[in-house]
Amino acid sequence: MTRSSPGRGWIILGIILVLVSIGFVAIGVAWSFSRFDLRQVAMPGSHEFQMEESGTIYIAYEPVSSFEGEFVASPETATMTLRLRSVPDGEEMAIERNSMVEARYSMGTRRGFYIGSASLTPGMWQLIGTSGKDTTGREIFAFGRASVDSIVMPIIVAGISGALVGPLGLGCLVVGITKRLKNRSQGNTTASNGST
Repeated sequence: MTRSSPGRGWIILGIILVLVSIGFVAIGVAWSFSRFDLRQVAMPGSHEFQMEESGTIYIAYEPVSSFEGEFVASPETATMTLRLRSVPDGEEMAIERNSMVEARYSMGTRRGFYIGSASLTPGMWQLIGTSGKDTTGREIFAFGRASVDSIVMPIIVAGISGALVGPLGLGCLVVGITKRLKNRSQGNTTASNGST
């Protein structure tokens, strides 16, 4: 019956934990991408969308973006005025801006940040963009039900999980490698004493 090498179990456990840590991060990123549903629109203009149920719609501005296969670079700060209007009755809903400022995201060729949100009732709505006095061309906005938390939290949770499991795995690897080196050193010493 052969005896397993000292430290081998630690090394195997360490490799498994490191792979699990990498898996946590990969799943977190994939989960975040799957929840990202902000639909791009070019302004100035008007874009209709349907709210199936009451809820919050989030609006973002993308100064650097790929829109319909074309790269669009706009001013770092939006120059257009946005309005939300109910299609059936023309009622306008205020866009709340304070709490969403500086919440940024980067997804592939899209880089943007949240500029506001609004609580809407079910029905057809319009997002209307009006040119400002400093507007020089198209500006790309995005809107949808994806909040900052829904995009960022999966990555944060995965990152924390990976940060806890990863170092543990590396610690196991260090212990395993140390045990193997120590055993090898003792084996060489024994062989050396036996040959004298």
